[in-house]
Amino acid sequence: MVLDPVSTAIATEVGKVVIKTVWDGGGKVLGMFGKTADAATQKLIYQASQTYVKKYGDRHGILKVLGMREPVKLEEIYAAVRFLDDRGLLRFAQIWREKVDTVTPSSAG
Repeated sequence: MVLDPVSTAIATEVGKVVIKTVWDGGGKVLGMFGKTADAATQKLIYQASQTYVKKYGDRHGILKVLGMREPVKLEEIYAAVRFLDDRGLLRFAQIWREKVDTVTPSSAG
């Protein structure tokens, strides 16, 4: 299974959390029996994490609006956002006020 770089990073982090939780933290019982996460077990956990991330993306990473023929991936809808510095923000507010001031009830009519 091939995931995009972001999904691969997420799956890796999920795998790390599982390993840390089961063997280092909450899995003290496993430590009492001498069980450790060997390389094969870690590989299985990372593969399961990749499957989880893929299924999660397939299930929750799409948007289908009534009337649309095909669903759209959320990453295709959302655009990168660029934040304005104080000067840019003041300029935007000035332009916005000018536009609002030009719309009157008689011209909307």
